Amino acid sequence: MTKLTKLGRWQLLEQIGKGGNGRVHRACSGTLTGALKLLHRNDRVQRFRDEVAGMNRLAGTQGVLPVLDSHIPEAPTRSDPAWFVMPLATRLVDELGNPPAPTEIVKAIRDISCVLAAVHHKGFSHRDIKPDNLFKVTVQPIAPRVAMAARG
Repeated sequence: MTKLTKLGRWQLLEQIGKGGNGRVHRACSGTLTGALKLLHRNDRVQRFRDEVAGMNRLAGTQGVLPVLDSHIPEAPTRSDPAWFVMPLATRLVDELGNPPAPTEIVKAIRDISCVLAAVHHKGFSHRDIKPDNLFKVTVQPIAPRVAMAARG
């Protein structure tokens, strides 16, 4: 089996995370660097498609990571998998320090609450709030301290 090194316009670099449905790779396209989520469970294609659609509907919502690019074939294969790219971000737990200062924890909870309120106001719920899904982003246009990958 040939190892994938490029998906769409994105060159895959090192793997930076994994979960039950897929892997996340650092990826680059020209001067852009992002986090490319690659689905490896084809029985979860519809859920993956819903995740991308939800994030696209929440585009511009402060604190929600935008989808930079995506490809979700009708019937993904090993050579033509489903994937999407978000801005590269740092896990919030890594940014808070060890141990985190109480004031930083309170600020993070406030920021997360504001994002969740905005997402809920638009008719969405996250369904999977956990430390691995909370990020700190330092590039514009995402201004808040924390951001999350939204789930429809």
